Amino acid sequence: MSNLEATSLIKEALNGFVMSFPKSRVRYEFDINANVHCVEIIPNYIYQLKNDYIEWENNFTNNFISLFPDQNICFFSDDAIVGIKNIQFELEGSSYAELISTNEGKAHIVV
Repeated sequence: MSNLEATSLIKEALNGFVMSFPKSRVRYEFDINANVHCVEIIPNYIYQLKNDYIEWENNFTNNFISLFPDQNICFFSDDAIVGIKNIQFELEGSSYAELISTNEGKAHIVV
């Protein structure tokens, strides 16, 4: 299966994700050099502490690997050493809020 098919699956899943986690934002990039699909999940507390998120990521990753065994996917949050440099798409939940901070100019709060 192709990168385009994988990207389509990821985008569809992330649309559902921001509906289930309305206080979140996701950004996506495919790194062609590393052959990895990168997904940033904001705010960090969802990524680090929410059992619902952890279960969602595990289920999605297992499904992704079964469908695209020759491709890689990586999830991280805004405090990771790596980051997204070329945003290919970005989705925000209906209750997502953003403020200025020292972490790359933005902090993400829940209102």
